[in-house]
Amino acid sequence: MKTKNGLTYIQVAVIALVTELTLIAIQLVYLKIYTKANPGAEVDFSSDYMKTRGFYIFQIIGFFLYTFVVYITVGKIASKIFNKLLVLIITGAIVELSFYIIMKADYEGAFLYSILDKVIAASFGLILYNYTTKKVKKPDSYL
Repeated sequence: MKTKNGLTYIQVAVIALVTELTLIAIQLVYLKIYTKANPGAEVDFSSDYMKTRGFYIFQIIGFFLYTFVVYITVGKIASKIFNKLLVLIITGAIVELSFYIIMKADYEGAFLYSILDKVIAASFGLILYNYTTKKVKKPDSYL
């Protein structure tokens, strides 16, 4: 579906949802591999798991995944780039915080770093897009 404004807010929110669900799927795959390697371990998103390995998967892999997603997405957005990236970040943050709440992980301030990491990744993806592509976005397309 082509529109003159590129991606819509709904499409950007769906992209954020799919990105976060991908990170959750990576968590599940990692946990399955970990429990096969350690027979005594359970497939459980415990607070200890989420404070250590789970947090780092969201933060480190999430950083690179969001950078890649923003790099691809910005090329498809024609107007209001800043607003649409904000929707991407906020939707991703809501999904990630919902995951932490559903898994009943003890809330730690460190979980906010995982979300703030998405802001840095979005900025990095935008910078990469602007400096590595020949497409020039007009300054008025950002707001």
